[in-house]
Order: sequence, then C-alpha cells, then structure tokens
Amino acid sequence: MKAAFMYDEEANSLVIYRQQKKTSLTIDLGEVIIDLDDKMSIVAIEILNPNKILNTSKEVLQNLISADIQINSRMSTTWLYLTLKPKGEEERQISIPLPLEKSITV
Repeated sequence: MKAAFMYDEEANSLVIYRQQKKTSLTIDLGEVIIDLDDKMSIVAIEILNPNKILNTSKEVLQNLISADIQINSRMSTTWLYLTLKPKGEEERQISIPLPLEKSITV
C-alpha cells in the first residue's frame, strides 16, 4: 500500500498512514502503534524511535520521498514490511514481526 508519511525529528516519530480512513482500533506494541479500521485494515502505523528500530539515521528519515506498507502472515507470526525511499538513495526494506492474535490487512 503506497501511503502518506510524516517524520517528526523532534519527537523522533515516523507515521505512515492512509489518507481519509477512520481508526476503529489501536494496537499499542510499545514502539510500534498500529491503527486499524473496522475491517481490520491498517489506517496508520506510528514507529517511535524509528532510527533505532529501523537501524537507520535521522537524516535518512528526514529525506524520505516515499513509503510502502505490506503485511504477510507466516505460521503464527504477522510480519510488517516497510519500504522506505530516501531522496537520492536506494530503497530500504525493513521487516518487523508483530505479535498479533488476529490477522490484519493493508
């Protein structure tokens, strides 16, 4: 899902979101917060301290020009895949395992 995004350097927070979608449920996994709509589709993902979690610099996060979210469930784990494209650099793909009991979609 191509998405809009916002990086707040002061708060050190990266939010990737779908515009014009309403949140019905929020799942707080500590430094990853997922907002879902009533169909269990992702509305937004907030990553606190993304430079540490995504193992990248704040400069890369400040220079993002696109973001993409994908979800894949394998065995008993749901995986969140983020593709981030910084200006003038190659895409970076990051995977984050999510300890969820129910399936979610993009």
